[in-house]
Amino acid sequence: MPDYQPNAPSVDLFTADEHLVLCDWFGVNYPPSERWIEDILDEWNIPRDICHYQRTDAAVARILLERIQDRLPNWAGLAGGRFVMARPFFDRRARRKVELWPHYLLTINWADSGPGFSWPVAYNATYLPGFDRTVVTASGDCTEVFGVCDVAIGAFGPEVSIVEGSRDIIVSDWARQRGEWDQQRWAYLFGTGLVSKAEAQSWADEVWADHREECDESDRQAEQSVDQGSSREGEPDQGSQRNV
Repeated sequence: MPDYQPNAPSVDLFTADEHLVLCDWFGVNYPPSERWIEDILDEWNIPRDICHYQRTDAAVARILLERIQDRLPNWAGLAGGRFVMARPFFDRRARRKVELWPHYLLTINWADSGPGFSWPVAYNATYLPGFDRTVVTASGDCTEVFGVCDVAIGAFGPEVSIVEGSRDIIVSDWARQRGEWDQQRWAYLFGTGLVSKAEAQSWADEVWADHREECDESDRQAEQSVDQGSSREGEPDQGSQRNV
């Protein structure tokens, strides 16, 4: 578990700055303060340039995932004979009487760009007392995915189950990625938690159903080609299979 900052205060749940950031992200009124949100984000070293998400998305994710940083995706390798990790770790900001408990949902792999170079994203759902909302976060193994490792991608209320609420948010985020920059369907799952493999595939089908239909049609054409080739005397069977 990450260490605490040297001057970490004892709080019931959130520090005053964290509460301001969360209120701003949820769009709810918060008590008057002399603190500015942008100043807080600067002090937390939240980058100003984050691809496709907001600075507060990264700040909220850092609050929620603070306790489980060492369990999130993290690319590691050797550089100059030295073992390096791509995910930065942050000391815990406060000693909390009430801890947040992220629930692990699933981990997808967008693609493999080479041996040892996968692009995983892990999804967690965390309930926030005081706001009565559950926030879904997405976590990459390096800053190249989002510009930061972690972002909050949406929230839902207590009227839906954790899986149903998470589904709506994750499917919406995948659909946005496909619509904005033609993101292709993720390659496979690295792991599952509250979301089963069948559920994850079903969610992906909602976003990339036409892609799967195209792949299935290509598979059928390939199989037909193989059958025709096999029936020709003296010609080798050169069938191929595509993994979907």
